[in-house]
Amino acid sequence: MLFANVMQDFGFATLVGTGGAARRSQSGGVYGVPLPQSGLTLSIPRFVLDPPGGAPKGALLSAQAPWDPRGAPACPAR
Repeated sequence: MLFANVMQDFGFATLVGTGGAARRSQSGGVYGVPLPQSGLTLSIPRFVLDPPGGAPKGALLSAQAPWDPRGAPACPAR
């Protein structure tokens, strides 16, 4: 996700696909805190990485071009 955010925000690449399936922000590792009354474990992110260009909370990654598998070039056989 971090790679896709950098490519999109700095204009290094065009993201192709349908989009809307992954959050633009991401968390780096989580740790668990056991809740004594319920026995449940609360998972808390150690840190959150926001995209370089910024994004509203909960924003999803969007594609810049649609994916058309019929127009995709075939990979050459080796």
